[in-house]
Amino acid sequence: MGTSSRKPATAASASTTCCGTTPPSRHSPENQPRTSPQPGTASSGGTSRRRRQRTEPCRPTGRSPSSPQPAHRPSPRPTTPCGGARLSTYLYRRNPWSTWLTPLNASLAQARRQQDLAAQAWILTNLGNGHLDQHRFDEAMQCFTETLKLCHQLDDHSGQMWAYIGIGRVHQAGNEHHLAAEHYELAQTTSSQLGGRWPWAIATSYLADAHRALGKYDAALDSLEQTAATLRELGDHQAESCALNKIADVHHDLGDLHNTLAYLEQALAASVSVADLWGQAAFQHKLGDVHHELDEHDEARQAWENAVQLFEALGDARATGIRAQLALLVTETVPAPRQECRT
Repeated sequence: MGTSSRKPATAASASTTCCGTTPPSRHSPENQPRTSPQPGTASSGGTSRRRRQRTEPCRPTGRSPSSPQPAHRPSPRPTTPCGGARLSTYLYRRNPWSTWLTPLNASLAQARRQQDLAAQAWILTNLGNGHLDQHRFDEAMQCFTETLKLCHQLDDHSGQMWAYIGIGRVHQAGNEHHLAAEHYELAQTTSSQLGGRWPWAIATSYLADAHRALGKYDAALDSLEQTAATLRELGDHQAESCALNKIADVHHDLGDLHNTLAYLEQALAASVSVADLWGQAAFQHKLGDVHHELDEHDEARQAWENAVQLFEALGDARATGIRAQLALLVTETVPAPRQECRT
C-alpha cells in the first residue's frame, strides 16, 4: 500500500479492538466456540510513512507512544456476575496493584499447594499484568513465561494466546518491538485454534501496536480497521472504541489531525453506546488536546470541561491535570494588553 490518503471510518466501515491483558475465565463467553468464519490474517508488511513525533501524547493509560497500549482489557469474569463485574471494573480501570498483588500471591501459593495448574496459569497472568503496570518487567516476564509453559501442558490455547501477548507487551515496554511483533504473531496464530473471531481481533490489535511502533503505519491501519470491523459485528463496542482510539493515534503520528479527530469522535460514540464513562472521559481529554493543536480553542475548552466533569464524577485524579490545561488555555486566548506607543 502506498501513501494515499484515507477517509475516516463510517458507521459501516472499520473500527478495531483494544486488547485485553487478562485471560477470561474458563466459563466466560470468550472461551465458548464460535461458528463465525475467521478473517484472514493481516499482512505485516506495508510501506512505512514518515512518523511525526507527538509532542505531548495523551493516552488513557499514560503510556509512551512506543509502549503497548492496553486501553481496554477484558477482565477476568468470575461466575458471580454482578459483584465480579464491579470488582473487575475497579481492578482494570484503577489498577490498585499495590493492594491486590499480595492476595494474588497468596492465591497462587494455594493453587500450587493444590497442584491446580489451570488456576496457577490464570493467577500468574494476572500477576504478570500487575508487575507490568508497575514496571517490574523481569517479574512480569517470569509470570508470563511460566503461564505459557503451564498452558502448553494443559493444551489451553486461550491461555497460550494471552501468555504470548503478555510476553510481547514486556518486550514492547523495553522497546524490543521486533520481538514483541513475533510474540503477537504467535498469539494471532494461536487464536485461530480457538474457533472464533474475537480472539483473532484481540491478538491482531496488539500486533498493530507493534507495527505502529516500528513505523509500519499502513500495516497497523489495515490490521486495526479489520479488527474494528470484526468487533463491531460481534457487538463488542467497548473494544471497538479502543480500536478506533488506536487508529486515531496512528493518524496523529502521521500528522493527520483531522482524521485523528474523526476517529476519536467515533471512539467516543462507541463508548457512549455502552455507558463506558472512563472511556468517554479519556476520549474527551484527547479530543481537547487535538483541538488545541489545531488552535480550535472553543472546541478544546468544551472537550476538556466534559472530561473534567466525567473524571471528577469517577473520582479520578486526572481531572486535576485537565483543570490545569484549562487554566493555561485561558491565558493563551486572552489578548495581550495593547502597548501604547510613546515617543
